[in-house]
Amino acid sequence: MNDLEQARSYFLKGVKNLEQSNYILAEGDFEKALSFAPDRVSTITNLSAVKIHLSKIDEALTLSERAVYLDPKNAQGYLNLGLIYKEKGDFKKAIKYFTDASNIDPNYLDGFYNCGVTYFALKDYPKAISAFENVLKTNPYYDFLLGSLLEAKSWICDWSNYDELQMQLSEQIMLGAKASHPFPLLSIFSSGDLLLKAAKTWANYTFPFTQGRLVLKNSDPKNSKIRIGYISADFNNHPIASLTAELFEQHDRSQFEIYAFSLRKSDGSLVRKRLEGAFDHFLNVEDLNDFAIAKMSNDLGINIAVDLGGYTAYSRTEIFSHRAAPIQISYLGYLGTMGCNFIDYIIADKFIIPESSQNHYEEKIIYLPNYQSNDSKRIKSSVLVKREDFGFNDSNFVFCCFNNNYKITPSIFDSWMRILNKVDNSILFLYADNEELKTNLNSEALKRGVDPSRLVFSGRLPMNEYMGRYRACDLFLDTLPYNAGTTASDALGSGLPIITICGNTFSGRMCSSILHAVGLPELVTYSAEEYESLAIELATNPSKLVDIKNRLQKNLKTTPLFDTPSFTRNLELAYKKIYKNLKSRLPITNVEI
Repeated sequence: MNDLEQARSYFLKGVKNLEQSNYILAEGDFEKALSFAPDRVSTITNLSAVKIHLSKIDEALTLSERAVYLDPKNAQGYLNLGLIYKEKGDFKKAIKYFTDASNIDPNYLDGFYNCGVTYFALKDYPKAISAFENVLKTNPYYDFLLGSLLEAKSWICDWSNYDELQMQLSEQIMLGAKASHPFPLLSIFSSGDLLLKAAKTWANYTFPFTQGRLVLKNSDPKNSKIRIGYISADFNNHPIASLTAELFEQHDRSQFEIYAFSLRKSDGSLVRKRLEGAFDHFLNVEDLNDFAIAKMSNDLGINIAVDLGGYTAYSRTEIFSHRAAPIQISYLGYLGTMGCNFIDYIIADKFIIPESSQNHYEEKIIYLPNYQSNDSKRIKSSVLVKREDFGFNDSNFVFCCFNNNYKITPSIFDSWMRILNKVDNSILFLYADNEELKTNLNSEALKRGVDPSRLVFSGRLPMNEYMGRYRACDLFLDTLPYNAGTTASDALGSGLPIITICGNTFSGRMCSSILHAVGLPELVTYSAEEYESLAIELATNPSKLVDIKNRLQKNLKTTPLFDTPSFTRNLELAYKKIYKNLKSRLPITNVEI
């Protein structure tokens, strides 16, 4: 076999491994192919793509620059350059290269799609939508396109063609098509079957190669502490950090050794500094690839690895596909099933995942008395907030919702507008991430017979002012199918009641769980009609609302929601139980504490 034949043989092996996402083997194949044919552009381009997947960005850059030098009309080479600069955080340069790829070959849809992804990262949602719609015109079945398009539209509440796109997305998912990343679906659908199907499709496509359960590193655990590794991209100024800081501080150091694997560098925030002091070992691993992090975890003898991110921004699920620990758990960051066979457990409570819904989860379930970790040391706002600061007067009844904008759906907005129409002098106070959202919601309000001036918007605020903002409000109205989570605890901790509709999925039952944990189950409703009726009743019956607020203040001191020490002990009981089952070689089953 001559050199060209050798090169072709290794190249074809590399392509097969790349298609199966087996990047480590593909890397070796393409490197061998290049040793026989150093200037073959297709090999260089594919090797660059593999290096990107393996987070070897500098090596990928050298290869991609060489590929486009050898062939200036190489669209995939420019696409790779775009992916590299996107990874480096240089979004402007990334968009330039994605555009170059599309200009070279207008039928090369990867360029348009990745432009959309990058504009989305820049929060330029109109341009993201335009890029995704360019792809849709040519190929409505392009991988993960419909989910990306609906997600971008959701961030600005652009509900044009919403029902049509939602139906197309549902049909594609149930047919097993690669229609959406799992995360945006949490705010679009209320079907556990559909969310499980989409998550399994994503996992099977993205992580086709997984290892089995590993043998414990510390084989004689009689005198050893259980080593817990928390892996997250959110150990910074982020809601997950706010919810978990005291949990990490409260862990019993006589029985547990606690590790943090931080997937992002410090942002210099106070909560980051607090977290760095809360762990026995705080490891910054942002610059390591996924396999290296999993190997580090195993070398350290981590017994239980807890994924605090799931399918959310900057998380790196592939770490867990390599088996970071013999036991792997999903908790808090992602409110749904991961749909993969390497996450053993998901933490919940009996309200969030009733027995009738267990078949919607690939994981076995750890049932705690209540689900959400919290911080009893929550900083109370010292800002003196006056209603007039936001343009409200004493005659206004202020409804609010400070959930992320993508959680607002046409149906929940319908309910809000019906409530405003029934409550004189009422205002709806909303968090707004962008100007397009304000324009669109004002237009939608007008369509529903509500004066847009009754919608008031406020942007992101420093924590002290953010917490103080709740004191300008009278009642929080939750969203569905994706409830308030951290925001619900923020509102309740500030003394503001919240009304929710209990849904069918994890994300749709979160707020109901929180309200049960704070002893206010009567604020949980089970239909849009009941939700609207309760909101109107509380807004027009001041004595009833005052009674609820008084009970909330009392319950904050006596109910489980902010009892972090008790929550931590229950979580530790679960850790000890599943660890004991592992040592006894018992099958993975549901666990109840």
